[in-house]
Amino acid sequence: MKLPKNGKIVIVDNDPSEALPLMKVLSKFGHPALFFSEKEGDLPENPLTGIRVLFLDMVLIHGEENDPVIISGALKSVLDRILSQDNGPFLPIAWTKKSAHIQELRNYLDSRNFHFPIIPMKKTECKQDGSDDWDLELIQSKLTEAISGNESLDFFTSWENITNESAMTTVKQISGLKPFEETWNEEMKSIILKLARGYVGKQLDKSNSQDVILNSFFALNAAFNDNLYTLIKTDGKIQKIDLNFEGISEKDDPETNGTINSKLNLTEIDDCKHMPGNVYDLHNSEKVCIFDLFQEVKEIDETETKTITYRDVKEELKANLKHVVLESTPSCDYAQNKWRVSRLIPGVLWPSKFSKMIKKNAQFVYCTPIIRHSDGKLYHLVFDFRYFTSTTFEKIEDSKYLFRIKQELLTDIQSQLSSHVNRPGIISLD
Repeated sequence: MKLPKNGKIVIVDNDPSEALPLMKVLSKFGHPALFFSEKEGDLPENPLTGIRVLFLDMVLIHGEENDPVIISGALKSVLDRILSQDNGPFLPIAWTKKSAHIQELRNYLDSRNFHFPIIPMKKTECKQDGSDDWDLELIQSKLTEAISGNESLDFFTSWENITNESAMTTVKQISGLKPFEETWNEEMKSIILKLARGYVGKQLDKSNSQDVILNSFFALNAAFNDNLYTLIKTDGKIQKIDLNFEGISEKDDPETNGTINSKLNLTEIDDCKHMPGNVYDLHNSEKVCIFDLFQEVKEIDETETKTITYRDVKEELKANLKHVVLESTPSCDYAQNKWRVSRLIPGVLWPSKFSKMIKKNAQFVYCTPIIRHSDGKLYHLVFDFRYFTSTTFEKIEDSKYLFRIKQELLTDIQSQLSSHVNRPGIISLD
């Protein structure tokens, strides 16, 4: 199993002298760790997130080694302070073989919806023969053996390690554009300004330092992604992740698919009122005709074939869809501050229950994959290119922002809109 390299290993022990040798051997191999005792003053002010490996001394109160209830009570109060509910997956390693202690820990973790396998080990099992020195290779081999059936944690930990390395590579590349001399700080300010300008062009407000910083961060993401891609392609360690997909099928799971699609293609952060990709609750624009987007479907049961018509579902469909409009102005116009009006594509958030009834093959219709909206419901974004229009910035000022479509999906929509507008035709007589 891969151990985290981003400081997300936590050791909980009431004896610093026991924890220090483990921290030293972890640090020696590039795995920094955090240490906490049971003392109030040693615990973090706010719970931590992103912990991936948690070494737990089960006996934090001396003299209470045989009472699992007292042991779990002391440990619970510590873990309540350390573990955020938003932590994500982690591997708890309990320094004990006593089943009663393990069960108490299991009950506590289950109560917080942390349903991960507990690894019970004695400290002596993780030390070199005949010494008090920790053996990291032995620890890793035992963890690999213990997480059999839960190897996906290794997958995510490996990805976090690679992203951390990509970030370090990016910082090295950009910070090294100027020599580390007395003028380096001022030179870097100029580089940061150039990064921000390169990202948003003439939209950048140089007088607003936070605006410069935020947009330079976005520009760094491009270099980060390139480095990440290179590392993923060349890192031989990835080949050692023990994941077997034989017999694994992709289940038809609209709920999960909708959530993943939204993470990949949408953002709900409202950081710019006017920006390409913004989707608004329809305002001051003509609503699309739902009937034109609808197609009849046939349902077959044991006795008959039934055709579902628009009239059959009209009222329910209209009651559950939402009319929206997409800001489709080219990104270059936005960056160069050349746009004078908002170019809009009206459409609807179409409930996934009626997915089969979307006229997806029509040239004027664009239908996205299933997405999950902030209201928790599943939809398709369906646009009608025939209603492509424009409006002044003032007329869209009062529109309610819903979310933003990310650049890849926006580019695909713009491309198909362009094809629709430029589709060839001929004049002839039959």
